[in-house]
Amino acid sequence: MRVTCAQCRVELHLDESKMPERRFSVRCPRCQKPIVIVPPGQEAPATEPVVETSASVAELTSLLRELLNSAPAGARANDSRNRRRVLLCFANPDLRNEITSSFNDLTYEVIAVEKTDSAINAMQDAKVDVLILDPNFDQEERGYETMMRYVSDLHPKERRRFYVVVVSPHYKTLDGRAAFIAGANLVVNSADASTLQSILERSIRDFNELYKLFHRAAGIEPF
Repeated sequence: MRVTCAQCRVELHLDESKMPERRFSVRCPRCQKPIVIVPPGQEAPATEPVVETSASVAELTSLLRELLNSAPAGARANDSRNRRRVLLCFANPDLRNEITSSFNDLTYEVIAVEKTDSAINAMQDAKVDVLILDPNFDQEERGYETMMRYVSDLHPKERRRFYVVVVSPHYKTLDGRAAFIAGANLVVNSADASTLQSILERSIRDFNELYKLFHRAAGIEPF
């Protein structure tokens, strides 16, 4: 069964044999908006509100996994412009690979670099949404300091649309005070690298909630 998200228009395929008998809703893996799924043979009244059904947790988990993993490769490529673009600047190749693999390629495009000039070029040539930095990045060229200076020199309007994450064994994950001192939006302990996507998304939700009134008054879309 083909399912299309009404918000971001991503198209996914579901195995009908795994669907409950009644209609239900799950969240889109890309934009997090509810997707109403109507089993074959049922009609969804246009004016009837969406109601969560009593489908088992196992059924919903299976279907959500289907949404995350079964999108056609072509759809992923065609919708790359709608993914968040992450610039990953890391000295340690093992940690760089671990973080890269932690991101779902349906919702994120990860650009991993090893040198400062490559990072600056990526910032200038690509629309980067998230910068993830290692304090030991390209130490010969003072890569960490150079990238943080680049970010601090951005116009405030640009800086607000840009999320900076610092990953280090010396930080406690989601420590807001440490993030403020570091000039970042989020700090993450290196031991949590394998779950960085979920930590980032939690931090962004908190950020959007904190600045909700400001965004509304300024007519700015949430991050």
